[in-house]
Amino acid sequence: MKLMNWLVMAVLCGATAAGATDFQLIGEEQMKREQQYQATLPREELDEPPMVTRSRFPAIRVLAPEVDTSQIATQLKAPLRLQLAFETSTDARILPQTFRALYGMLKFDITENLRKHAQLSEKGMLAEGAGLPAGAHRIYIQVADDRGRFTEREVRFRVGN
Repeated sequence: MKLMNWLVMAVLCGATAAGATDFQLIGEEQMKREQQYQATLPREELDEPPMVTRSRFPAIRVLAPEVDTSQIATQLKAPLRLQLAFETSTDARILPQTFRALYGMLKFDITENLRKHAQLSEKGMLAEGAGLPAGAHRIYIQVADDRGRFTEREVRFRVGN
């Protein structure tokens, strides 16, 4: 099934081969500010579970990077392939213009940086070669459909050296 999802996204988004870092998703300064902010928070706030989805649609599935959602311990190597699949009910369409990407608990808006380097459609988003500094990361992905329904998905992962 994962292979089928990848093939569908590759055809829809015109996938390219992974290679060197094509773009820097966030900068060292944003990472530093996020770490400083997180250092001021109680540990239980940092370990809070991901947000609960209020309705079934729209939905955001993370196809890459493959992360174990029960823990953040998985170490990934940069550059990363970022691939999402968007789903909604049969009587609705995803509105790609509503796509937003926010970085960290400070929710830095990285939408435009990601849009410049990604293929985005009603079916999903694909970005190759996303550079990230080593450390723990969380990205909030938002999208809406033409029936006015909105969803946000939190993705957490750790990049190794």
